[in-house]
Amino acid sequence: MPKHSCLVLIPARTGSNYTYDVGAESSMEAAAKALGGHHEPLTGDAVITVIVEGKSLLLWKAAEYNAGQPTFRHSVEAVRRWANRREWERIFEQFVAVGIHAA
Repeated sequence: MPKHSCLVLIPARTGSNYTYDVGAESSMEAAAKALGGHHEPLTGDAVITVIVEGKSLLLWKAAEYNAGQPTFRHSVEAVRRWANRREWERIFEQFVAVGIHAA
């Protein structure tokens, strides 16, 4: 699957959003990458919004453009579970690459 440029919105305590531009093959991967670089505490029920090929909210008419783009929403808890599962998959792949197999 090709990488897409995604605009990821992570909620801030002030009611606005932190924005991250990331390249990813899926909306969940984009959310995980942005969450990995985010250093503010978030509850598991917070919702991360991913806009595929989204434009920065600082640009003129970005809201109108982004409204027409595919948009996905993921809970922080679901993103953390997905990222953890992917990390374990990578670890197991490294074991297999060096010839260590599960019994």
